[in-house]
Amino acid sequence: MDETIHINVELHKTDTDYIAVTKTRLWSYLPPTLGWLMKSRIPASASIQGGVSFTIINNLAILVEGFITDLLVGHLDKYELVKSREILNLESSSWENKMKKFKSFFKKDFQTFPEYQSIDILFDLRNNFSHGRTYLEKSTRDISTGKEAPIESVNSNYQKARQYLISRNVIKVKSLQANEVFWNLSVAFFLFLEVKSFLFRTIENVEFNSKKSILAELQTAYQNAI
Repeated sequence: MDETIHINVELHKTDTDYIAVTKTRLWSYLPPTLGWLMKSRIPASASIQGGVSFTIINNLAILVEGFITDLLVGHLDKYELVKSREILNLESSSWENKMKKFKSFFKKDFQTFPEYQSIDILFDLRNNFSHGRTYLEKSTRDISTGKEAPIESVNSNYQKARQYLISRNVIKVKSLQANEVFWNLSVAFFLFLEVKSFLFRTIENVEFNSKKSILAELQTAYQNAI
């Protein structure tokens, strides 16, 4: 299979040495990998499909956070005096802090982007998944009428995601419990497309020195995806 490979090399000169630093953007591996996974024949087992969706969603959050971090680092390229210290701070900061930095650096607010709510629930799910948060859901039946209320997720992050996905017609309201989680393959595919749209919209709305390089890698990454 023909494949485009981007090689990023930075050259520096000190008083005694020439230094070459190669850069590998880890997020660029994820669009083609996740695209391949979703196109693969996945067994009908609810456990396997839930686990595959879990894996895709977790990695989509890695993709978004890594990409946004590279945009922030790209902005710092012109500020050599603070570059190293700021980059170290970025690498250890939370997603919430990176969103604040993005607004400060580029004078853009993610909350104005149409995909923002999808990205918000992506990170809600990531936060639960990455800590191995057990999934609990409850069903309620009225004692006097026997009427069943819609299924609810007990944890607030899970319930927020459930309600949003219902509002977007990605999943349906249920009143009967089943031995499966709500983040099915349809949810993973929906978030995959939302992330793609979000990343391209984001880079189109900012300007910095290495924009062309990062945009080229993003385009290549998705050429090999779905």
